[in-house]
Amino acid sequence: MSIFLLTVAFVFTFAPNIAEPFSDSGTENTVVADRAASQLVAGTLADPDRPYVLDKACTIAFFAPENLDGDPDNDADLNSSNDDQLTRDRFDISRADLWTDSDCNFEVANGSGDSDYLHARLGVAGIAADGSVDRALSPGLQIEIRGDADDDGTPNLLCLEANEDPDSNQYPNVTSTIVESADGAFDTGDDCGASDGDYDIPFQAGEDPPEDSGSVVVARRIVTIDGIRATVFVRVW
Repeated sequence: MSIFLLTVAFVFTFAPNIAEPFSDSGTENTVVADRAASQLVAGTLADPDRPYVLDKACTIAFFAPENLDGDPDNDADLNSSNDDQLTRDRFDISRADLWTDSDCNFEVANGSGDSDYLHARLGVAGIAADGSVDRALSPGLQIEIRGDADDDGTPNLLCLEANEDPDSNQYPNVTSTIVESADGAFDTGDDCGASDGDYDIPFQAGEDPPEDSGSVVVARRIVTIDGIRATVFVRVW
């Protein structure tokens, strides 16, 4: 018995990620992060019969800016880092061969309700006394997908490389290539741009985490998307 207990103690002391696939800094936030991560990879972005294999079209539709915050002018959304760079009409999913109601396990923005609210879509939104969604009560939340699309050994934020001018009626679609952006979402280079005719879709949603990383819980799930091995990160604070 003593040998068994010593073995268990060793595993939990020196290999905590085997039993716990997230960084723990608060029980409640840990539960939220873990639940959201599991939902993403086994239902929201994937066929429940094929968990951890993300559907490319559904993933694109999920992260498309017009489907995230219901802010047509993009000047009052959760992630302020791309303000004044994107507008909803640049990502009119109705014009792209991406998704219909019967194909994915979530609703896209419909101009009413909370279908474009990330927290509500994942079932982690704050709830008021009357049962309605109260965004002020919701936790901080960020979703990212990172992978090594170019096989150089360094994973970065994944991004749909559209590089198509909407004025020519060409929109992001499932045939566009998934690349990685070393500079992050909406960078000023060519990897994941959002201006001058470059309307790529970064696989990132939600708020920017606080600089105090000790207050952030991180849940991770290993997945594949379009043949790329990647990691889904869910950060909650």
